[in-house]
Amino acid sequence: MSRGSGAGAFDESMSGLLGHCSIGGRPTAGRSGRRRRGPACRGHGGGPGPGTGSARPRTVPVSRRRPAASEAGGAADSSRRRRASDSDSRAASAATPSPRRRAWSRSETWFPGHGVSSAVSSPLVAVEDDRYHDPGREDGRSAPPGDAVPICGLTGDLMAEPSASRSDPETVGRRAFLRRLAVAAGGAVVESFPGRSRARAAAEQAFQLRAPEPDPKRGGTLRYGVASSPAHFDIHQSGTVANIGAQGPMYDNLIRRDPRDGQTIIPDLAYRWDIAPDGKGYTFHLRSGVRFHDGANFTAEDVKATFSRIIWPPTGIVIPRTPLFSAVSEIRALGPHKVEFRLKEPRPRGFMLSAFASGWNVIVRKKTLEENDYNLRQTPNYPGTGPFRHVSRKKDEVWLMERNPHYWNTPLPYLDRLAVYNFAPFSPELGAALLGGKLDYARIVDTATLRRAQEQPGMTGATYYQSVVDAVWVNTRHKPFGDPRVRRALHLALDRHALIDVVKEAAPYLLGGFVYPFSEWATPRNEMVQRLGYQQDPKPAVEEARRLMAAAGYAAGLRNVDFVVREGASWKLWAVAIQAMLKEALDIETKLRTVQISAFFEETQGGNFDLSIGAIVSTLIDPSDYFNAWYGTDGPQNYSKWHDPAFQKLVTQIDRELDDRRRRALVRQGEAILEHDPPFLPVAWEQLSDAWYTSVKGQQPRHIFGIYDVARWDVAWLDK
Repeated sequence: MSRGSGAGAFDESMSGLLGHCSIGGRPTAGRSGRRRRGPACRGHGGGPGPGTGSARPRTVPVSRRRPAASEAGGAADSSRRRRASDSDSRAASAATPSPRRRAWSRSETWFPGHGVSSAVSSPLVAVEDDRYHDPGREDGRSAPPGDAVPICGLTGDLMAEPSASRSDPETVGRRAFLRRLAVAAGGAVVESFPGRSRARAAAEQAFQLRAPEPDPKRGGTLRYGVASSPAHFDIHQSGTVANIGAQGPMYDNLIRRDPRDGQTIIPDLAYRWDIAPDGKGYTFHLRSGVRFHDGANFTAEDVKATFSRIIWPPTGIVIPRTPLFSAVSEIRALGPHKVEFRLKEPRPRGFMLSAFASGWNVIVRKKTLEENDYNLRQTPNYPGTGPFRHVSRKKDEVWLMERNPHYWNTPLPYLDRLAVYNFAPFSPELGAALLGGKLDYARIVDTATLRRAQEQPGMTGATYYQSVVDAVWVNTRHKPFGDPRVRRALHLALDRHALIDVVKEAAPYLLGGFVYPFSEWATPRNEMVQRLGYQQDPKPAVEEARRLMAAAGYAAGLRNVDFVVREGASWKLWAVAIQAMLKEALDIETKLRTVQISAFFEETQGGNFDLSIGAIVSTLIDPSDYFNAWYGTDGPQNYSKWHDPAFQKLVTQIDRELDDRRRRALVRQGEAILEHDPPFLPVAWEQLSDAWYTSVKGQQPRHIFGIYDVARWDVAWLDK
């Protein structure tokens, strides 16, 4: 099909991505081979106009991405399909003229208004509705709720306001959560179209994010309670909400997760991106006219400097997200508003886009990094480009910010001010401040506070999955913890069902091992609870633990074990319980040493412990992230300093494998190694709860995975 023959064409790579989707109302073939009939595509001709299609979210199974026809030897068949598509599209266009005619090329890109949210290797695909502000519309306005955009026979409404029928992750179940997450995991990608007009390019750059609710109000101060005061101010070096929760509103990212669902990848400082056909090039087109809070212009050099520091940190700088970009070999600034990342070898595209979209990867001015010797730990208010800018900060109490009047996303933010108050997670003090009316919104509340908020008129709350494991690190450089038998004995001595019960009034936790228990990579729960260390009856595991300690020469137990405890209700309760379990099962005597949340990472990273209980976060749910960061020999969060050559070799294979089925088999092998030679002792996996007054709008935490990608508050507003 020629480029000028309408918008009904898509090439072989798009066909593979969407799995034979319908064009102009023709049937689609799913992975099972059954043919389906979908609505005609708006913009492709022949279908219903805006607002006439179903607004219900729909996902359909699709086939795995297939090689291009030329690669598979099917060029003739591909040509026939294109001619048929061309003919159908011309006929459809004659019947129903389309204001948006586009031709597709092979390189993938995002453009506003038609966000296909897809993981290339995922068995699910969905299309978002058109509630991004899309200057490409004839009327220049964003589409109303329910004005779904059918593309290739699919419609979707993933970003709609949650209805009463939607449940929290607790009740929606693992399968439904995975369905939503799989849909959004790969970010918003569709096929690029060459020869963009200046008007089209301007329309793309004019993309505007809006609140999820209609008619948002402006003004007011949002009082937000989250975490303790940060130990330092370098977001890139941090692994705690104490930084991103307080500082996040002052910064932007290259691309981001949509704050309205916490999953879909959308533009940010980059308004468009292209992926090379070989998967080894990612080019981002940057907005012009964006300024930092100090008035300096934002350019590609700032992106290059930011990511160069993240990917290749200077000596003495530890950045937890570094392993995400291990395949990146070069970053090039292609002029003031274009930047290219070159990869040594391809990685799953959904993985790479998710890595770029991490909320932690805030863009910092190149000059700021240079002036501070590339270490921002002691620089409290370095300029960003975000929706809010620094006003004042009172240590351990509150950080005040005001609306950035020059923000590039001109409708945002809606709030005049943001006051970020410091409270320990799950603490009674945080709950009391919210219930007493001193806060409008509280993040990471205890179960009792959530329950009271949900029962009280004018308040509500939600529970969601979090990208965090709570664990006990075992310092392999301190004798006898370098012995795998000793570490496995400690691992088996923990009664995890009892530990989860101990903290049930503080937070809802999940049973799990070394892989996210609610992810597609996880061992099913019915299998997990048959394993030693995870069974309801702990006696068989304790017997094996005693045998291992005796074999290692420590049948008489251990004395004076330094046990560092991160400040926080759950960790303190767990530490006392674990202390008793180790004493009773293995005659190990520990000395508890509690440290503030802000100092916990200093102690653990410095190796100043025998045992240490706390929590760490991963950026992504994909094992290629946390298998490297948590368990890798040089992983920035490998606090136990654990090393296993067989595991390291396996992780390299996992990173390079593009087939999901084979990757899952490799992950299972890695999990088996971790169980028998544990780098830490998994205690439980987090779910978190937020509570707030219903006058706070623009926040929908029940749909998110983790709190680190939705910390900007740019679409929040107050209905009062």
